[in-house]
Amino acid sequence: MQLGPRRAMENDHFGGGLASSPQNRLRKVARALVAASAQQKPLPAASRRHVVSTSNALEAILLLASSIDSMALKGQMRTIDAEMIISLLMVVRDHIDPLPGGGERPDSDPIARDLEAIITMLIHGELEARNS
Repeated sequence: MQLGPRRAMENDHFGGGLASSPQNRLRKVARALVAASAQQKPLPAASRRHVVSTSNALEAILLLASSIDSMALKGQMRTIDAEMIISLLMVVRDHIDPLPGGGERPDSDPIARDLEAIITMLIHGELEARNS
């Protein structure tokens, strides 16, 4: 199978290959995005693919949270790391579809306060230091 020039470049850029799995290729995309962000380079833009639905994204978040929690319970991951990763997943989850619970008013909503605390840590770069 012959790849067009753009597709070949994308495979080279992200280190993908035809023999690698979707999981491996997407991990390489994630690593490239993390590296670009760490180097404060502009992140590559792409148009919407219309492949992932909101329910797909929400299901993926819950699967991740469950897997991470399971690893922490088995001692395969530090609890503090699991809590931070799951907290970040809940930030993404709340952005896609608001988390259940909380109060009627924002000032009486403990979930809003927790999300605000995580966002503040994220903005100030405190999450990286805490997880090192």
